[in-house]
Amino acid sequence: MVQSNLVERFDTVVSVMTETEARECVVKINGHMNSARALLLDLYERQGWVALGYASWRECAVAEFEQTQTHLYRQLAAAEIERRISPIGEIGAIPETHLRPMAKLTPMEQPIAWQEANERSNGKPTARVVNQVVDEMLSPEDDALDPPSDPIEIPLPMAVHYSSNTPEWYTPRHVIERVLHLFGAIDLDPCSNAKGELANVPAGEHFTIFDDGLDQRWHGRVYMNPPYGDEIGQWTARLLQAYADDEIDEAIALLPARTDTAWFRPLMKHRCCFVHGRLKFSESKDSAPFPSVIVYLGPDRENFVEYFSDIGTIMQKYES
Repeated sequence: MVQSNLVERFDTVVSVMTETEARECVVKINGHMNSARALLLDLYERQGWVALGYASWRECAVAEFEQTQTHLYRQLAAAEIERRISPIGEIGAIPETHLRPMAKLTPMEQPIAWQEANERSNGKPTARVVNQVVDEMLSPEDDALDPPSDPIEIPLPMAVHYSSNTPEWYTPRHVIERVLHLFGAIDLDPCSNAKGELANVPAGEHFTIFDDGLDQRWHGRVYMNPPYGDEIGQWTARLLQAYADDEIDEAIALLPARTDTAWFRPLMKHRCCFVHGRLKFSESKDSAPFPSVIVYLGPDRENFVEYFSDIGTIMQKYES
């Protein structure tokens, strides 16, 4: 018996789609949905709902669109994520199913997740791969954070555990080891917890809170893990100025990856290692409640990549 390639639809007869036609149809449908996503974000950000006479975006969404509010807000979130991860800020090229899992990540982590998914899939990631990458990044147990196999022996003080409501987070040992591999020696720690053998970071000179390191003369190879409170912007500005004025030779800073802050943006022109997972500070049993970034200021960029790429994704927004 020969199977017919026709199908009845109500009172008409239409031909069954070929595989090619079906694929073209799916592409067109996705293209339409994705372009609508870009328009939705434009209407939201430019307050088109005000021009239409609505008191809020929610009121506009309910009255003007047939889709559920959940669907609209999901599309809106997808548009924001896609613009964030796209090198040119394009919206409408990535399926919403691929973008949805990344809503679990911070804005800083989303581009990293998308880059990793692309690398694993030769530039054609599936929703499954994206989900897998996101799950790995959210996992507190991350093998990438293990110390190197041949660590440098460093005398460190007994660990002091800090809760998330303190501005002080002492550098994990394996990060210090990588800094020493790159620098050979640290000349200055301007944000030290103590001096001499009691200091968490082995350096030629330590400035503590009693020295007011912001007002001191800096020099040589600097490692900085500043207080994470409101004063952090003063420390990053001091570091950038010291490097721009040739007051220091090179520097590494361990910072919370707060990419949405004004103090963080100037750092992006330098090499940044966005750490996979969450660091465990001061050998604490619990991971930090925020993502971390390691920023390098200096000429030895290739070796920075060599020593730090195994614990995070290296990025640089601008050439410095």
